[in-house]
Amino acid sequence: MGFDYGTEIDETVAKINSTVKTVLITSGAMGNILMPKIHHMDNVMVVLVFCFDLEKHSKWASDFNKIKGVTKSFDEALKLAKKLLSGVMKNDVVNI
Repeated sequence: MGFDYGTEIDETVAKINSTVKTVLITSGAMGNILMPKIHHMDNVMVVLVFCFDLEKHSKWASDFNKIKGVTKSFDEALKLAKKLLSGVMKNDVVNI
């Protein structure tokens, strides 16, 4: 599912199935916009932020307990996502 900024974000968030557990990898800029809209959703289990400005995005990310990592490395984001997804599937969110 892809989207541009604006109302398409709201439309896409509305399409997230409330019964499907979700592990989300997002860019820093998109995550900053998206998190206030989705942090309350019970099915969004964990979020990873992939960005190039760790200092900037770590600041706002610290306000959301579902964000379990902020990284510059996409490979690291994928490794964390696999670990977190494994925990979600076992109904045990992994703390990193």
